[in-house]
Amino acid sequence: MENLPILCCSACYPAQTAVPIKPHNDPNRKIHFLIQVSFLNFCVRRLASHPLPTPSMLPVPQDLIPKPVLTPEALANNPIKKDSPYIIHLQARVNFGPVVAHRYFLCPLDLRNEWTEISQVHFFAEGYPFGLKAMKWGISCDEHVMFYQ
Repeated sequence: MENLPILCCSACYPAQTAVPIKPHNDPNRKIHFLIQVSFLNFCVRRLASHPLPTPSMLPVPQDLIPKPVLTPEALANNPIKKDSPYIIHLQARVNFGPVVAHRYFLCPLDLRNEWTEISQVHFFAEGYPFGLKAMKWGISCDEHVMFYQ
């Protein structure tokens, strides 16, 4: 997964919501904005360093068959630590339709550093406290009719 770009292209932009999700006086608003900017910058850097996948690079249906994942080996090197500040669960949709991809990214302690992509297994094993810090973002691409949240 780490070879694939995160967003479809560099034309993606933060979508405006009709109603603010958080109250204006939220004390975490500035840090959430900085985290969003850091993540978008990381996505653009990843897009520049990795080409968009061609149809031959996409997984074949046999690769999508679920395999047992909650094994000790899968959980041994979990990058989520107690001091991890945030985890982003990114869902990709085509034209606001069904979710076509779920990806998880671990926020670095220094927002200027690279983010770490983690597996769904790592998130479900250790990511439950992060649901309490949830903030919903929308990222849109008009060219490819993609929506990320």
